[in-house]
Amino acid sequence: MAARSSDLPGVVTARLIEELMTGYLESFAHPEETAPNTGSAAVRFVVREAMRRKWRDLHRESLGKKPKFKLGRRFLPLTAEERQALEEFLDRERVRKLVTRLDCRDDTAQIRLRDAAFWVKGCSSLGLWRCAALVEVVGHNQRRGGYSLLDIKQAVATVAPISDPQQLPVHHGERVVQGAKALSPTLGARMLSGTILERAVFVRELMPQDLKLELAMLDDIEARATARALAGILGHAHARQLDDAARKSWRAELEGAATRSLDAPSWLWASVVDLIGIHERAYLEHCRRFALASEKLREREAG
Repeated sequence: MAARSSDLPGVVTARLIEELMTGYLESFAHPEETAPNTGSAAVRFVVREAMRRKWRDLHRESLGKKPKFKLGRRFLPLTAEERQALEEFLDRERVRKLVTRLDCRDDTAQIRLRDAAFWVKGCSSLGLWRCAALVEVVGHNQRRGGYSLLDIKQAVATVAPISDPQQLPVHHGERVVQGAKALSPTLGARMLSGTILERAVFVRELMPQDLKLELAMLDDIEARATARALAGILGHAHARQLDDAARKSWRAELEGAATRSLDAPSWLWASVVDLIGIHERAYLEHCRRFALASEKLREREAG
């Protein structure tokens, strides 16, 4: 999706799919490595930038000058019912432990909700409930900062095929958390699941080090190196969860599914193309139903 939203030509998307498969399979060849190798300068740059960031950087980007969400295009007000349900959810002991788990916070500190808003952010805001919560840590070490920014997202049933449904939790939020712990243990440790107003949700504490790669600023060569590096990270996470026999079997199946015109399985290419079409259709439909309707309402009110 990042490639299609950038100025890169369509043929680069096909090359990125090939690089994804190459990086993924390389990780299966060396599952004993503690971390995948990366030849991407962009990935190394983002890692260096992430290590330098502080809480004040995240505060400035998400909140501005005050510890409060500025309502507008990015943040919308919650209903009174949503606010009350959120406060009840944050009052649970396991949520308090999630917030105070960091080394710079006292384990016995209490938390209280300072502000909350519906978060309009990318595809996760299309038809699903998503909330940003600013939580104050009361009784913390004053020199280390006393706020926590929580991202609370609705979890729905997976559309991916499941080999053994008995292995998955019934609660959709718990399924997401378990997946995060398996793919990225450090990230999964900052997450938990729950239910708010009968919605299954998962909660993640945002950190200043959480940065995303912007593919739009990369050229063809660096975009391909980045795709290979990111796929290696995913492959490394998958490989360490399988035994030796399963790793060899899965790798052989992927290598044998390459097509004449693409060094990647045909089902991978077809899935990517279908997802791009679904994403664009859903986005444009969202614009027609909500954005355009809001503009017309403002025009009528102004007139």
